Amino acid sequence: MSDDDQRRRIASEEFNGPSLISIRKKIMQAPPQQTTAAEKVHRYPCQACGANLVFEPKDGCLTCPYCGYKELIPTSAEQVEERSFEQYLRPRADQLQVLAQDALEVQCTSCGAIVTFVPPEVARECDFCGAKIVAQPKSADPTVAPEGVLPFRITHPQATQAVRGWLSSRWFAPDALKRFASPEAIDGIYLPYWTYDAHTTSYYVGQRGEYYYETENYIERDAQGNSVQRTRQVRKTSWHSASGTVSRWFDDLVIPATRSLPPNRLYALEPWDLVELKAYEPAYLSGYKAQRYQLELGEGFEQAKV
Repeated sequence: MSDDDQRRRIASEEFNGPSLISIRKKIMQAPPQQTTAAEKVHRYPCQACGANLVFEPKDGCLTCPYCGYKELIPTSAEQVEERSFEQYLRPRADQLQVLAQDALEVQCTSCGAIVTFVPPEVARECDFCGAKIVAQPKSADPTVAPEGVLPFRITHPQATQAVRGWLSSRWFAPDALKRFASPEAIDGIYLPYWTYDAHTTSYYVGQRGEYYYETENYIERDAQGNSVQRTRQVRKTSWHSASGTVSRWFDDLVIPATRSLPPNRLYALEPWDLVELKAYEPAYLSGYKAQRYQLELGEGFEQAKV
């Protein structure tokens, strides 16, 4: 298998389901554009009252949670590009960026997940294992920044209602679980993904077997004890040498870059609507959190081969 044409970018998508009752999730991850961090990060103060604007999935705008002021997210002239696998396998310092201006990150001491957020967002509990966050947040480290993002479509009230509906159908759910139905317990968080493209060429040499049938005579006794000759079809195999070449193009193999959730749960959410992929803008992170990728680019490629 050749990996000369390997490329990868990041996608994001939201989901809301009973298996992730305390969170609304999204997916993102990809190599950055060749721009400086200063060109990629912004602050979004409300022009009416000065509060921080947050991304609102209902209309795709930045919205003030206090006075209701709305602002369109700037349309990026950049496109979601596919990057060279080799160039980002060991990224240089100039290929790394922070996700947003003044971004903080904190690591859960229980499960090891690293979550990035922008104040006034806070991290009180781990969004994955529920453990209390005891570590102090620090300035987010540069990372291979997302190339693209699939914005949230489910609003916070819709997510809250969905969780309450699911809990009401669980008669024997423990009382402690009901706290997840409160609006304060539901957060939106982006999950990291890699996507890979590949043109593969495989060569094979071996033996190929083809079935054929021969008529065979045999003797058996009938009900009266007499010997009777009968015939039957016997399957046999004819073997001969075989060789050849197989070429195939793989487009957008999506590999989760998180170890915090069971893979079968993540794969059950596919396919992701990559047609709706947007060029990454920090505005989509406003009011939400993002998990730092746990699976490196090379590790994800090994999974893509399987």
